[in-house]
Amino acid sequence: MLNKNSYKKGVLWMLLFNSIARGISFVLSIILAKNFLPADTDVYLYVWSLINVVMVIISAINLMAAGPEYIRLCENGDLKEAADLNSAFINIYLFPLVVFSFFTFLFPIGTYNLISGFEVSQLMPAKEMLRFSGLWLVMVVLNNFLGNVLLSRKYFVGSILGQALAAGITLLFILVSKDNFGISSFFIGQIAGNAICLLFYIYQLRRRIKEKFRFFYFQMGPKILKELIASVLIAVPTLISNFILVYLLSHLITGQLSAYNYGSTLANLPDVIILSQFISIIGVKFSEISASKQNDVLFRALRYFGNHLFFVMSGIAVIISLTSPIIIQVFYGRDNLGESTFNSATLTLTLISSTLAFKALDTLHNRVFASLQALSVLMKYTVPIKILSIGLLVLLAYLFHFEGILIHQLMMPLIMVGLQFYLLSRYLPGEKIQAYIGQIMLLFFGSLLVYAGCRFLLSYVLMPISPILQVLIVCAIVLTIGFIFEKVFKMTMLFEVVLKRALGFVKSEPGTGNANG
Repeated sequence: MLNKNSYKKGVLWMLLFNSIARGISFVLSIILAKNFLPADTDVYLYVWSLINVVMVIISAINLMAAGPEYIRLCENGDLKEAADLNSAFINIYLFPLVVFSFFTFLFPIGTYNLISGFEVSQLMPAKEMLRFSGLWLVMVVLNNFLGNVLLSRKYFVGSILGQALAAGITLLFILVSKDNFGISSFFIGQIAGNAICLLFYIYQLRRRIKEKFRFFYFQMGPKILKELIASVLIAVPTLISNFILVYLLSHLITGQLSAYNYGSTLANLPDVIILSQFISIIGVKFSEISASKQNDVLFRALRYFGNHLFFVMSGIAVIISLTSPIIIQVFYGRDNLGESTFNSATLTLTLISSTLAFKALDTLHNRVFASLQALSVLMKYTVPIKILSIGLLVLLAYLFHFEGILIHQLMMPLIMVGLQFYLLSRYLPGEKIQAYIGQIMLLFFGSLLVYAGCRFLLSYVLMPISPILQVLIVCAIVLTIGFIFEKVFKMTMLFEVVLKRALGFVKSEPGTGNANG
């Protein structure tokens, strides 16, 4: 099972173990919400959010620069150069992380008072947790990179099993010790789980790949250095934007940061359980296709996966957005959170889940640009837009507070996908991109109609029945419509037929019709 896997088996195994890992993480969030007040959870969730902020740039480097170049070197048989590349990336990662860990260990309160909106009185109870937060971050970053190395060599199960082990150990520790250690049990459990995951990855790399790393090695060729700089420049504005978002949340009233985390955790479950692993495997295939210079094959793969991912994720988004109050009530409970936190978590779930389909395309398109090693083109356009978005985030937060932050989160995926459509036209024939965009737009407007119809039913027809029945009915309606759209109207071919007939009508010359008409 831990040996190399085919793509089909890899997808299935990764979905299974990733579902276990993410499912356990979701259970942890429920335990957190049901056992501690928002005032207790805000600081812990801030540290957790900060780690996710850092992972934005780490994941971007791994997926856009390190991964594609590592695959290319391995495909060409340059295994020593591939191992040296990994050594360089690990050493580059460790230098700033060790510096941050040094400051958090010696000055935990001062460091987090500087980089958050919390008062010293809020930070003091979590002093020891903050002291070792740098160690937690180091292990998460190393685990992400080493797991990506295993994934690039098609050890799909090995790349995800470590995360499942880490999540299981964390959950076990929390269940045993939460009564004794309180909120600190979550932090200690995360440290223990990630340590086991790190040992597991090192063992797999030494046994399966015979990978050897070099200390204090930083050498890179000009091509990969260019891709590294591009991936960093693309990710830095997102990192800054996400940090400012978390920083602004820490300035709001108690419970808003926890509400955002609970709502966004639920909203992103389809992404982290299904989409991220699916696209990771697709990305490996994209890199292999691109390495063989088969751009037509690459486009067909993009179009196929793009249409189907948007189709599936838009259906999931409709269901979650419609039933968000019920979902929050079932998993977290109104009484546990309090009325204000409950309403904020519900609004977060509604708005963020509505962007799932566009986030799917955003991730997929980034993997295409990475496989083409065209990140510099992407960088020229995305960096200015993301910099402007930071100003927009601050403005919206100033004007509308919590709701303004959510409006910003709603807008950005739509803007980025629109930009990517334009950039893809520079690499692929215009008519092909037209057909692809047209299919996506049909699916988008179709999902809006389904949402509007189901919203009417929930508001005026289904209101008297129980919430669970409401959810089941909405799911049944959306699934039925999706089945009809796929099987009867041939979702992947529908726009091509419409476009062909429309172009035929436009191109028809005057006087070519029926003379007897």
